[in-house]
Amino acid sequence: MCLLGGLSAPPLLLLPLLPLLLCDCSFPPELPNAIQSVGDQQSFPEKFTVTYKCKEGFVKVPGKADSVVCLNNKWSEVAEFCNRSCDVPTRLQFASLKKSFTKQNYFPVGSVVEYECRPGYQRDHLLSGKLTCLLNFTWSKPDEFCKRKSCPNPGDLRHGHVNIPTDILYAAVIHFSCNKGYRLVGAASSYCSIVNDDVGWSDPLPECQEIFCPEPPKISNGVILDQQNTYVYQQAVKYECIKGFTLIGENSIYCTVKGDQGEWSGPPPECKGNEFARGAWVAHWVRPLPSARVMISGSWDRVLHRALCSAGSLLPSLSLPASLPTCDFSLSLSLSNE
Repeated sequence: MCLLGGLSAPPLLLLPLLPLLLCDCSFPPELPNAIQSVGDQQSFPEKFTVTYKCKEGFVKVPGKADSVVCLNNKWSEVAEFCNRSCDVPTRLQFASLKKSFTKQNYFPVGSVVEYECRPGYQRDHLLSGKLTCLLNFTWSKPDEFCKRKSCPNPGDLRHGHVNIPTDILYAAVIHFSCNKGYRLVGAASSYCSIVNDDVGWSDPLPECQEIFCPEPPKISNGVILDQQNTYVYQQAVKYECIKGFTLIGENSIYCTVKGDQGEWSGPPPECKGNEFARGAWVAHWVRPLPSARVMISGSWDRVLHRALCSAGSLLPSLSLPASLPTCDFSLSLSLSNE
C-alpha cells in the first residue's frame, strides 16, 4: 500500500520499498498510432497526466480519451483513439459543406458528406450533391451539381454596342462601347454578381451621347452657308466670300472626333481682296484725263489699254482686249498729266 499522509517518517523496514509506497508510476504505455512527449522522465507522481497526440496521417476519434493518469502506482486504462481518416472534404467553387459537417475533422472510410450551392448557383437535382470517403482515404470525385445562375439579358445600347465575350451567367463580365461620334456616359463594363438572394448586373446600361463640335470659326469678308445651331460628327460647314473677295483654301470643313471631343477637320478658308498675285498689273484711278501714262518700274509708257483684271471697273472709258498681258513683277499703275 502507499505511504499514508500524516506520518513524519516511514519505519526503517519500509525504506527499501519507499518508491513503491510513494505511489510513483513508471514510463507511460505505448498506444497504437499515437505519441506522447515526456522526454527522459522515468518516474511520474500520483495523479500525473500524460496526453497523447496522433501520428501523422491519423486522426483522433471523436469522443475517445487521449490521456492517461497515474493512480495508485499504475496508469489508467485508455483505448486506441487514433485512426486513419480522409482529409477535410474537398472545397468546391460552386458549393460549400452543409453546416453539420463544417466542424467535423474525423472522416473514416465510408463517411458521407453533403454540400449546398453557393450564392450565384442553383442546384441540378439530376446530379448527386454528396461525397464519400473511399478505401484509399480519398474523397469520391464530385459532379458539378450546382450550375451558375443567369443574369437577365442586358438589352441593346442605343448608338452603341454590348460586347458579351462568353455568356451572361454568374461572374461573367460584359463591355459597352459607343458608335463613332458618340461618347460613353456611365460604366464601361458590368458584372453578373449577387444581388440580394439572386443575381443581377453590377451596373446598368450606360448612355451614348452625341458629340457636338464647337461653333464653326468665322472668317473675315466671308459667310457660312446654311449655318446650323449645332454640328455633329461628319457634318460639314461651307464658306463663301462676299463680292469682291476670292476664297483661298478648301471651301468646307467637317466635324470630326478626337477621343470624346468634337473638333473641326482643319482651319477654315480665307477671303482675300482683289490683290493681284506676282505677275499681275494693278491699276489705280486718279482722275479722267484725255491722255495718261503708266509708270512701270520707274519709267513711263503709254499702255493704259493693257490694264489688267478690275481695270474695266476702275477705268470704264477704256476698251480692254479679251486677253490681257501679265508681267514678272508687281506694277504700280498711276494716271496723271504728262
